[in-house]
Amino acid sequence: MKYIQQGRMLLGEKGRILMDHEQKSNQEESPLNDTNNRKKVFVHIVLYNSLKQHGANILRQTISALFKQNNFRVGDNLFIRIRDNASNDGSVQFLKNEFTDKIDVISLDNNYGFAAGQNFGVYDFLSSDCDYFLILNPDVRLEQDALTNMVKVIESRDSIGMVCPKLLRANENLDPIIPLSFDASGMILTKTLRHFDRGSGEEELGQYNSTEEVFGGSGACLLVKKSCVRDLLLNSNEVDEGMYKIYPQLKFERDKRSQLFDEAFFAYREDADLAWRSQLYGWSCVYVPNARAYHRRVVLPTNRRSLPVELNRYSVRNRFL
Repeated sequence: MKYIQQGRMLLGEKGRILMDHEQKSNQEESPLNDTNNRKKVFVHIVLYNSLKQHGANILRQTISALFKQNNFRVGDNLFIRIRDNASNDGSVQFLKNEFTDKIDVISLDNNYGFAAGQNFGVYDFLSSDCDYFLILNPDVRLEQDALTNMVKVIESRDSIGMVCPKLLRANENLDPIIPLSFDASGMILTKTLRHFDRGSGEEELGQYNSTEEVFGGSGACLLVKKSCVRDLLLNSNEVDEGMYKIYPQLKFERDKRSQLFDEAFFAYREDADLAWRSQLYGWSCVYVPNARAYHRRVVLPTNRRSLPVELNRYSVRNRFL
């Protein structure tokens, strides 16, 4: 069945989002330029008691992997900014000690949540001369050529607004779980309009190995083009005042945030809302299988009973926002 106007995307029989034949042919014929080393990427990571939740080794591996990206040099064409949502576990001091002046670490006075936390970074990105905005979780390790491969694809066609990597499940050291299993190979939409991370939990046996359009990408690792960011911004003057009754802290520092994510989500499923908006505005999201990354996912259907009530509440509630 058709999902988006002009026949851009089709829902397959099993709910998988497929590119229509003409678009897929066009993409395969488009040469991927090799100018990504000239492009600048702004990386933004949001923390909230991440040292306690993930441990020092995971935070260290996530940041260290960025310094090892092929064709990118921190401070030259790669800029890393970390915002901490008023953690009380020593996350900020750990990162400042570990990486000294190599990255920017900013402490916030309140817990603004993931959505608003990232929106601070969006504001900074739009004020910079960087070309791409990389949304990254503090528990994701990129392979050395991941960023290069994502930039090549996002550069290959003007209509591509976002790209996402092949995310594989990782252990407590951010090493891949053996046998390899998928965390996400892009986001799909089912016929009942529910969104899922494609392939989540499946053993990696060579499936999902084509560069192709998907409904959206996981907010754990998503690269977004600057023109797409500008196009998808929400009007900050049209905020539902009821949101401030739930999250009064979101009233503060509004002038320092650009509303790429809907802050009413606070945390969880805000990436699906962004995917809906990008499709409606005519932007494609492309899955890049040769960009690999490893994610130690905390929230899984199998461990919901062991998670804090607040996390489960966000996850379930946000399905209906």
